[in-house]
Amino acid sequence: ARYATSKHQWALWPPLTVSTREDGLDAIGQRWLYGLVDQQWVVLNLAQPSQPKSGFLPLLNGASPLLAAQQQGWGSLSLLPLTLSNGQQHPLILLSAASTHAASQIMLDDGRNGRVLWQANKDQDASLSHPWRAAWQSLPTQDGSLLAYGVDEAGRVWRLRIAPNPSDVTALQVSLNRIADFSESGVLF
Repeated sequence: ARYATSKHQWALWPPLTVSTREDGLDAIGQRWLYGLVDQQWVVLNLAQPSQPKSGFLPLLNGASPLLAAQQQGWGSLSLLPLTLSNGQQHPLILLSAASTHAASQIMLDDGRNGRVLWQANKDQDASLSHPWRAAWQSLPTQDGSLLAYGVDEAGRVWRLRIAPNPSDVTALQVSLNRIADFSESGVLF
């Protein structure tokens, strides 16, 4: 089958700013390509670029259980480079829903194994009910926290904050706030 995709739906780990070796691998010898194809998250392991393999996501057959990230359609994928307390860089994947009826509107996954670390849905905030099409933009702060900014289709601007220097990705402290609302403009963002 053929699917339409754009360069904004793909992310490479590690980015040049994080790569510690000449071969482009990160400090623990990993290199990943994450993407969205037909609103599904795909992962390629590029540690051996001449023979890339499907990453940690199981194949869609009756024998293997689906990861939570494969159970719905995603409108955007963003790579967030997290710095742990030991100085190691760790990839986080931020997925945003493609529809208003999604079980999770925003999901934060471990980029090394696909485990869900945090998620938000419209039960937590009723304004989390619009699809997302654009990738989130991230930036580190001086105190070590990581901020990501995203805009949903209706024009609501959101800030996701990850507290500084977690010892492990399972110890993340995440907060999500709506910081602006341009939904009255009638323009899809």
